[in-house]
Amino acid sequence: MTLFVNNLPQQVAQADILDLFGNYGSIKHIFYPTHGSTGEGLGFAFIQMTAKPQEEIAKFQLHGAEWMGNSLQIREVSSD
Repeated sequence: MTLFVNNLPQQVAQADILDLFGNYGSIKHIFYPTHGSTGEGLGFAFIQMTAKPQEEIAKFQLHGAEWMGNSLQIREVSSD
């Protein structure tokens, strides 16, 4: 599956997201778009982990959690 992570702080770096989700398992792929001019994040990311159970735990633990001043919103957007 792919997780859609919304409400990320603009100043967060991709490495920060990898660190956060890395607490729940290995990251297979991350797509974190940034603004072309400023390099700031657009507030969302798509994350795939190597195992579905890891994604499920990350989604359960992080949905609604406050991180860097924002309440994360996480939902499943596709199945593998």
